[in-house]
Amino acid sequence: PEDTYVSLDHTVPQITPLPETDLEKALTRFRDVKKGEFEIGRIIPKDSALWQNPEKARAYMLATYQQLLPLYQLAIAQ
Repeated sequence: PEDTYVSLDHTVPQITPLPETDLEKALTRFRDVKKGEFEIGRIIPKDSALWQNPEKARAYMLATYQQLLPLYQLAIAQ
């Protein structure tokens, strides 16, 4: 999804839009560095109307998971 972000270090408050991320470099680092991290996802602001409808929120989260799963599979396969 276009509104997907990547973080390579949970201790740094920096996220990068997925299209601006060098995925090959990030996934290689995740694989090769013992403490390497690869966090990817979509951000739902706390004031989003999505939180008012649990069914829609669940569907949104499930769709996100299904769309991002291939990236994690790629990381494991390398």
